[in-house]
Amino acid sequence: MAEKKQLIDATLVTEFGGVEETPEFKAGTVSRHDYTYVPGFSEMRVARDEALGRLARGEIRAKEVPVLPVNLHWGRTVKGTGSDPDQMRVAHHRNIGYEVATKDDIGKPWMTELPPGAQIAPDGTIKSAAGDLALFVATQQVAARNALEKKRRAEEMVDGMDMKVDEHGVGLGVVARAHKGADPTITRTVGGAIQ
Repeated sequence: MAEKKQLIDATLVTEFGGVEETPEFKAGTVSRHDYTYVPGFSEMRVARDEALGRLARGEIRAKEVPVLPVNLHWGRTVKGTGSDPDQMRVAHHRNIGYEVATKDDIGKPWMTELPPGAQIAPDGTIKSAAGDLALFVATQQVAARNALEKKRRAEEMVDGMDMKVDEHGVGLGVVARAHKGADPTITRTVGGAIQ
């Protein structure tokens, strides 16, 4: 008779044993899948995304969806793949309202601690371990303005395009058809050169 094995309290059994998906087990999953992870901000983004899902399912009201206090992103500050500083890249971020995050920002709700693998540069800015990226921050108002401008530009680009709608109601612009006067055309006469 086969020997009885002890039961394992688990929701999933792997080759490494049983796993119980407790809140402690799930903690920290944001950082496992986010290469741009910033403690605090990344959790805020996930909470907002989850709230948007709950809103779409009718579980909560729109006013219950949290609003992000800032926007953070990592931006390149070097030329190409080398390590030569490129102040034009920094100027670009500043032109759209971003500032370089510094060690003084650590401890704020949107950056509770230094991001994993990041370092504090001699000038106090937060950089990636390789030093080729800097962490940039924009206020809520600047981020909202940038998001609105991006949305408007996208809508202007597709304004007037023929849109196909599939059975799920998803529309895609017709991109395979030539637009008279906007796209180059090639004509050929039999026996002659291509014009």
